[in-house]
Amino acid sequence: RNPGKKLGIPLLVPIDLLSVPESISDLTDAFGMLRLCEELCSKLTFVGSERCKFGPFLKVALLQNVFTQLLPLPVGPIAERPPTSLVDHVWAPTGCSGVHPQMTRPVQVELLWLLRRLCEHFVAAVSSIRSSQGFDAVKIVVLGAISA
Repeated sequence: RNPGKKLGIPLLVPIDLLSVPESISDLTDAFGMLRLCEELCSKLTFVGSERCKFGPFLKVALLQNVFTQLLPLPVGPIAERPPTSLVDHVWAPTGCSGVHPQMTRPVQVELLWLLRRLCEHFVAAVSSIRSSQGFDAVKIVVLGAISA
């Protein structure tokens, strides 16, 4: 057998989409979930189309679920006022006027890097799927949630 010949179908890579957590309680959980999503999207990208026909659809569904259901948007300073009195446990546990205890400069850089990679995965996946009006709404909402 010639070692330079292609073996055919690429090796099977385990992709466990059920390992995504069901809820997020703090910044550490959010970072862990974003890292896991980036890893899952990378695996879905590099697995062959012979093994997974619907890779782009799975990436879009995963990222849509993460950014619209799991990861809370920052509430902002107006939401802390008495009529609503919301508390943001992930992005501002000490209030919007205070400094987040875990949000240092390296953490900010890593967060921006992760969001950029996930945005690249999302855009690459939606570019390979036929568009419709409902799907255009999904694109706008997910990219808006990533940028928030």
